[in-house]
Amino acid sequence: MMTTHVNNEHITYDAFLSEHLGEETYKVTAGKSLDEETRTAVRDLQARDVFLYCKIPVENMTVASQLAALKFQLVDNLVTLEKEIKPQETAAFHKEIRLANPADEAATVEVARSSFQYSRFHADQRIDNAHADRVKAEWVRNFFRGKRGTDMVLGIVNGEVAGFSQLLRAGDVLVIDLIAVAPTARKRGLATDMINYAQQYCRGNCGKYRVGTQMANIPSINLYQNLGFTVTQKDYVYHYHT
Repeated sequence: MMTTHVNNEHITYDAFLSEHLGEETYKVTAGKSLDEETRTAVRDLQARDVFLYCKIPVENMTVASQLAALKFQLVDNLVTLEKEIKPQETAAFHKEIRLANPADEAATVEVARSSFQYSRFHADQRIDNAHADRVKAEWVRNFFRGKRGTDMVLGIVNGEVAGFSQLLRAGDVLVIDLIAVAPTARKRGLATDMINYAQQYCRGNCGKYRVGTQMANIPSINLYQNLGFTVTQKDYVYHYHT
């Protein structure tokens, strides 16, 4: 796939998504507004067959209007939630929960491939479900390749991988980078147990827990709030396809 060099600090080539979506993909970042140079660079890219995306705080109406003028489409409303991890706080888990090892790769990747429906890729009608599923599967595969994430917690049911929580440690913050439970293993408290296991595992090393989810994913939001997370930020995600 041929790529275009873009001499603009606000536009970054996304090699991962380009490979797995099959479209030349660029991330657009914005401050309080998109300057004219960035908007011109976006228009130049739009003359090619490309996929562009941009995430902005919901209150940034200036950039929202600029993206609309550039024919970006709103595809997702993200919610970030956080909770403090207190060193003395215990978090119970009841099912078989453990850390991943290399032998778990194939099973964990398959859970990721078959367990998402609310992601921005699945919400985008220009991206077919097979490509959207592949993004999540390869995201998890990159953990086992040492390219993404710092820890992986697994939920086991009847001896098989039935859920995972892929984690990133960013300084003092423990981030749930990706979490899923297989459709056949839901409503058993597996997600709660994986979240609590990670808190216990990282207690004393991380002071804050952070996760992002979609506003449309009401079960997920309810789960996190029941575990003591509170909403700290809301963002819009925009996509552009030529």
